[in-house]
Amino acid sequence: MVVGAFLFTVNPRMPYWLWAAFIGASLGIILTVCEPGKSDQEYSLKTYVTDMRKSISFIFHSKQLLWISFFFFIADIFAESYWDVFSQAHLKLTGLDPSVFGIIFAVCAGVNAVGSYYVDNVEKMLGEKRSLYVIIVVEVVVFGVMAYCSNGFGLIFLLIIFSTNRRFAWLLREYYSNRHIPSEKRAGILSGISFLYNGLFGGAVVIWLFGFSVDILGGRTTLVISSLFVLAMGFFLLQMRYKSY
Repeated sequence: MVVGAFLFTVNPRMPYWLWAAFIGASLGIILTVCEPGKSDQEYSLKTYVTDMRKSISFIFHSKQLLWISFFFFIADIFAESYWDVFSQAHLKLTGLDPSVFGIIFAVCAGVNAVGSYYVDNVEKMLGEKRSLYVIIVVEVVVFGVMAYCSNGFGLIFLLIIFSTNRRFAWLLREYYSNRHIPSEKRAGILSGISFLYNGLFGGAVVIWLFGFSVDILGGRTTLVISSLFVLAMGFFLLQMRYKSY
């Protein structure tokens, strides 16, 4: 994180180039991941495609798992878009020096790590329904306030809340998803969820559209639109879930 901040001062694109290089290098490792347990079956590209198709089919045949996957997609995709595309530029607009960005992100990560320890207790205290509502409400409010925040320290405070809420959502997504996935199929189905997130649900497209919107409409308008969209879709999905089952 600290290195990325200093690279940003040299060229704003360099942290993303470095990130892309690491992602490319990691593909070789990802391709070796398979289901746990020994198997005599030879894995080819066709086998991977078949397994992915079965995993996606399992998700679509599980009402609860499909809902969880789509809800957390809505709850996270705009947050991810902001974090990946606009967060550093937003910090710079408040007058903060890019050399401190790495420290800010490290602080966010540290708070998230500590907060993760208490996620289970918070979820048990709130229950599933209220936990999911909290995720949506916090994101909507933080997006709305960030849209009009011009103070650097205020934005740092909001980013800590923002990133902590994302971590809370990530951990609950894993917890709720795993309740509906057989252990022997977990790796494949979680890969299928990731594929849906970035593919069929349009994650990659949403991130691109977010960046395009920032360029055309500006950061403030984009954040307001994101806040309203998450509010509308999040509450619609929650109402649908708790009226149905």
